[in-house]
Amino acid sequence: MNDKCNICGNEEFKHVSTQYIYQRNDSLMVVQDVPALVCTSCGEKLYHIRTLKQIEGRFDAIYQHGQPPAQQVLIPLESWNMLKHAS
Repeated sequence: MNDKCNICGNEEFKHVSTQYIYQRNDSLMVVQDVPALVCTSCGEKLYHIRTLKQIEGRFDAIYQHGQPPAQQVLIPLESWNMLKHAS
C-alpha cells in the first residue's frame, strides 16, 4: 500500500475493521468487518487489493452463480429529489 494518503498526503494510518459496500450496476452487497487502513488525518480508507478481489468474487458467486448470501436485509431506498421536496 501507499506510504502517503492519496487525499491529504498524511503518512499515518490505523488498522480498522469496517463496513464495505460493493456496488455493480443496480446490485449491492454489504460486507461487514473488512480490514482496512484509515488515514488518521482525513479518514480516507485504503483496502488491500486481495481483500477487494475476494469481495468481488463473493459478489459474483451470489449474483451470477446463485449462491445464497450469509444474510439478507431489507433496506429503505429514497430518492434525493423526493426528499428535498418533502420538507
